[in-house]
Amino acid sequence: MERFIKDQSDFDGNFYSARTSPQYQSANDALVGLMLKRDTLLEDYTPQHPEVLAINYKIVENARKMGMLLRLQIGDLERKGAELEKEQDRFDQKTNLLMEKKLEFDRLKRKVKSLNEMTALLEQKNQEALIRKAEKPEEVAIVKQAVLPTVPINLPKTSRVALLGALIGMVLGLLIAFIVETFDTSLGAIEDVEETLGAQVLGVIRNWRSRSSMRA
Repeated sequence: MERFIKDQSDFDGNFYSARTSPQYQSANDALVGLMLKRDTLLEDYTPQHPEVLAINYKIVENARKMGMLLRLQIGDLERKGAELEKEQDRFDQKTNLLMEKKLEFDRLKRKVKSLNEMTALLEQKNQEALIRKAEKPEEVAIVKQAVLPTVPINLPKTSRVALLGALIGMVLGLLIAFIVETFDTSLGAIEDVEETLGAQVLGVIRNWRSRSSMRA
Protein backbone atom coordinates (compact mmCIF):
# COMPACT_ATOMS: atom_id res chain seq x y z
CA MET A 1 0.00 0.00 0.00
CA GLU A 2 2.84 2.44 0.86
CA ARG A 3 4.68 1.63 -2.39
CA PHE A 4 1.46 2.13 -4.33
CA ILE A 5 0.94 5.57 -2.74
CA LYS A 6 4.49 6.60 -3.76
CA ASP A 7 4.43 5.10 -7.26
CA GLN A 8 1.17 3.93 -8.79
CA SER A 9 2.83 2.70 -11.92
CA ASP A 10 4.55 -0.11 -9.93
CA PHE A 11 1.24 -1.67 -8.91
CA ASP A 12 0.44 -4.99 -10.59
CA GLY A 13 -2.24 -6.55 -8.32
CA ASN A 14 -5.09 -5.60 -6.00
CA PHE A 15 -5.56 -4.90 -2.29
CA TYR A 16 -8.58 -7.12 -1.69
CA SER A 17 -8.59 -9.35 1.43
CA ALA A 18 -11.44 -11.32 2.92
CA ARG A 19 -9.96 -10.78 6.41
CA THR A 20 -10.33 -7.00 6.31
CA SER A 21 -13.11 -4.90 7.78
CA PRO A 22 -16.22 -3.91 5.81
CA GLN A 23 -15.01 -0.28 5.69
CA TYR A 24 -11.76 -1.38 4.08
CA GLN A 25 -13.53 -3.56 1.52
CA SER A 26 -15.82 -0.66 0.65
CA ALA A 27 -12.78 1.62 0.19
CA ASN A 28 -11.13 -1.06 -1.95
CA ASP A 29 -14.19 -1.22 -4.21
CA ALA A 30 -14.02 2.56 -4.58
CA LEU A 31 -10.30 2.30 -5.45
CA VAL A 32 -10.97 -0.30 -8.13
CA GLY A 33 -13.67 1.96 -9.64
CA LEU A 34 -11.31 4.98 -9.66
CA MET A 35 -8.53 2.97 -11.32
CA LEU A 36 -10.91 1.71 -14.01
CA LYS A 37 -12.09 5.27 -14.62
CA ARG A 38 -8.46 6.46 -14.87
CA ASP A 39 -7.64 3.68 -17.34
CA THR A 40 -10.64 4.77 -19.43
CA LEU A 41 -9.45 8.42 -19.40
CA LEU A 42 -5.90 7.40 -20.37
CA GLU A 43 -7.28 5.97 -23.58
CA ASP A 44 -8.15 9.50 -24.68
CA TYR A 45 -5.93 11.75 -22.57
CA THR A 46 -2.32 11.91 -21.49
CA PRO A 47 -1.26 11.28 -17.81
CA GLN A 48 -0.87 15.04 -17.37
CA HIS A 49 -4.47 15.78 -18.24
CA PRO A 50 -6.34 17.55 -15.41
CA GLU A 51 -9.03 14.91 -15.21
CA VAL A 52 -6.41 12.15 -15.06
CA LEU A 53 -4.49 14.07 -12.37
CA ALA A 54 -7.73 14.57 -10.39
CA ILE A 55 -8.45 10.85 -10.62
CA ASN A 56 -4.89 10.09 -9.47
CA TYR A 57 -5.35 12.40 -6.47
CA LYS A 58 -8.58 10.62 -5.51
CA ILE A 59 -6.83 7.27 -5.94
CA VAL A 60 -3.99 8.32 -3.59
CA GLU A 61 -6.40 9.68 -0.99
CA ASN A 62 -8.45 6.50 -1.14
CA ALA A 63 -5.28 4.41 -0.80
CA ARG A 64 -4.22 6.46 2.25
CA LYS A 65 -7.68 5.89 3.73
CA MET A 66 -7.28 2.16 3.12
CA GLY A 67 -3.83 2.24 4.77
CA MET A 68 -5.28 4.01 7.82
CA LEU A 69 -8.05 1.41 8.02
CA LEU A 70 -5.44 -1.35 7.78
CA ARG A 71 -3.35 0.21 10.56
CA LEU A 72 -6.44 0.52 12.76
CA GLN A 73 -7.37 -3.09 12.10
CA ILE A 74 -3.79 -4.22 12.74
CA GLY A 75 -3.72 -2.29 16.03
CA ASP A 76 -7.04 -3.80 17.04
CA LEU A 77 -5.78 -7.27 16.17
CA GLU A 78 -2.59 -6.66 18.15
CA ARG A 79 -4.63 -5.58 21.18
CA LYS A 80 -6.83 -8.63 20.85
CA GLY A 81 -3.72 -10.78 20.46
CA ALA A 82 -2.23 -9.31 23.66
CA GLU A 83 -5.50 -9.94 25.51
CA LEU A 84 -5.60 -13.48 24.18
CA GLU A 85 -2.01 -14.02 25.33
CA LYS A 86 -2.93 -12.80 28.81
CA GLU A 87 -5.99 -15.01 28.77
CA GLN A 88 -3.83 -17.90 27.63
CA ASP A 89 -1.42 -17.21 30.50
CA ARG A 90 -4.32 -17.30 32.94
CA PHE A 91 -5.56 -20.54 31.44
CA ASP A 92 -2.04 -21.95 31.60
CA GLN A 93 -1.82 -21.05 35.28
CA LYS A 94 -5.21 -22.61 35.96
CA THR A 95 -4.20 -25.68 33.95
CA ASN A 96 -0.97 -26.01 35.92
CA LEU A 97 -2.88 -25.62 39.18
CA LEU A 98 -5.40 -28.22 38.08
CA MET A 99 -2.60 -30.55 37.08
CA GLU A 100 -1.00 -30.12 40.51
CA LYS A 101 -4.36 -30.75 42.16
CA LYS A 102 -4.87 -33.82 39.99
CA LEU A 103 -1.43 -35.16 40.90
CA GLU A 104 -2.17 -34.52 44.58
CA PHE A 105 -5.57 -36.20 44.21
CA ASP A 106 -4.00 -39.22 42.50
CA ARG A 107 -1.36 -39.43 45.24
CA LEU A 108 -4.00 -39.27 48.00
CA LYS A 109 -6.14 -41.78 46.14
CA ARG A 110 -3.24 -44.23 45.98
CA LYS A 111 -2.53 -43.62 49.67
CA VAL A 112 -6.16 -44.31 50.61
CA LYS A 113 -6.12 -47.48 48.53
CA SER A 114 -2.90 -48.60 50.21
CA LEU A 115 -4.33 -47.88 53.68
CA ASN A 116 -7.51 -49.81 52.85
CA GLU A 117 -5.48 -52.79 51.67
CA MET A 118 -3.33 -52.61 54.82
CA THR A 119 -6.44 -52.43 57.01
CA ALA A 120 -7.97 -55.44 55.29
CA LEU A 121 -4.70 -57.36 55.69
CA LEU A 122 -4.48 -56.49 59.40
CA GLU A 123 -8.09 -57.56 59.94
CA GLN A 124 -7.37 -60.85 58.20
CA LYS A 125 -4.26 -61.40 60.34
CA ASN A 126 -6.25 -60.58 63.47
CA GLN A 127 -8.94 -63.09 62.57
CA GLU A 128 -6.30 -65.76 61.91
CA ALA A 129 -4.64 -64.99 65.26
CA LEU A 130 -8.00 -65.26 67.07
CA ILE A 131 -8.69 -68.61 65.40
CA ARG A 132 -5.23 -69.95 66.34
CA LYS A 133 -5.71 -68.71 69.91
CA ALA A 134 -9.09 -70.44 70.16
CA GLU A 135 -7.63 -73.72 68.87
CA LYS A 136 -4.55 -73.62 71.11
CA PRO A 137 -4.92 -75.12 74.65
CA GLU A 138 -4.32 -72.80 77.54
CA GLU A 139 -0.87 -73.03 79.05
CA VAL A 140 -0.35 -72.97 82.84
CA ALA A 141 2.74 -71.18 84.03
CA ILE A 142 4.26 -71.77 87.47
CA VAL A 143 4.45 -68.45 89.22
CA LYS A 144 6.10 -69.74 92.46
CA GLN A 145 7.12 -73.17 93.68
CA ALA A 146 4.99 -74.57 96.54
CA VAL A 147 6.94 -75.46 99.76
CA LEU A 148 5.97 -77.31 102.92
CA PRO A 149 5.30 -75.07 105.97
CA THR A 150 7.78 -75.33 108.87
CA VAL A 151 5.22 -74.36 111.56
CA PRO A 152 1.48 -75.02 111.91
CA ILE A 153 -0.54 -72.39 110.18
CA ASN A 154 -4.01 -73.33 111.54
CA LEU A 155 -3.69 -74.36 115.22
CA PRO A 156 -6.91 -75.41 117.04
CA LYS A 157 -8.10 -72.77 119.53
CA THR A 158 -9.32 -75.11 122.31
CA SER A 159 -9.51 -72.65 125.19
CA ARG A 160 -11.39 -70.08 123.21
CA VAL A 161 -13.82 -72.67 121.85
CA ALA A 162 -14.44 -74.13 125.36
CA LEU A 163 -15.08 -70.70 126.87
CA LEU A 164 -17.43 -69.79 124.05
CA GLY A 165 -19.26 -73.13 124.44
CA ALA A 166 -19.69 -72.65 128.18
CA LEU A 167 -21.03 -69.16 127.69
CA ILE A 168 -23.48 -70.29 125.02
CA GLY A 169 -24.60 -73.25 127.24
CA MET A 170 -25.22 -70.97 130.21
CA VAL A 171 -27.25 -68.58 128.11
CA LEU A 172 -29.28 -71.42 126.62
CA GLY A 173 -29.85 -72.98 130.09
CA LEU A 174 -31.12 -69.73 131.53
CA LEU A 175 -33.35 -69.23 128.53
CA ILE A 176 -34.83 -72.73 128.81
CA ALA A 177 -35.37 -72.37 132.55
CA PHE A 178 -37.12 -69.07 132.01
CA ILE A 179 -39.39 -70.60 129.41
CA VAL A 180 -40.22 -73.62 131.59
CA GLU A 181 -40.91 -71.41 134.57
CA THR A 182 -43.13 -69.18 132.49
CA PHE A 183 -45.30 -72.01 131.17
CA ASP A 184 -45.46 -73.94 134.52
CA THR A 185 -49.00 -73.49 136.08
CA SER A 186 -48.70 -75.95 139.00
CA LEU A 187 -48.87 -74.89 142.65
CA GLY A 188 -45.78 -76.16 144.37
CA ALA A 189 -45.81 -74.27 147.71
CA ILE A 190 -48.44 -73.60 150.49
CA GLU A 191 -48.01 -69.87 149.98
CA ASP A 192 -48.96 -70.27 146.31
CA VAL A 193 -52.15 -72.15 147.27
CA GLU A 194 -53.15 -69.57 149.89
CA GLU A 195 -52.44 -66.74 147.48
CA THR A 196 -54.35 -68.40 144.66
CA LEU A 197 -57.41 -69.56 146.70
CA GLY A 198 -57.47 -66.67 149.12
CA ALA A 199 -57.87 -69.06 152.12
CA GLN A 200 -55.61 -70.37 154.84
CA VAL A 201 -54.22 -73.92 154.51
CA LEU A 202 -55.01 -76.07 157.57
CA GLY A 203 -53.05 -79.21 156.62
CA VAL A 204 -51.44 -81.32 153.99
CA ILE A 205 -52.65 -84.76 152.80
CA ARG A 206 -49.98 -86.92 151.27
CA ASN A 207 -50.49 -88.93 148.05
CA TRP A 208 -50.39 -92.51 149.48
CA ARG A 209 -50.98 -94.11 146.12
CA SER A 210 -47.94 -92.49 144.66
CA ARG A 211 -45.87 -93.48 147.70
CA SER A 212 -47.00 -97.17 147.63
CA SER A 213 -46.26 -97.27 143.87
CA MET A 214 -42.83 -95.90 144.54
CA ARG A 215 -42.17 -98.67 147.12
CA ALA A 216 -43.31 -101.34 144.70
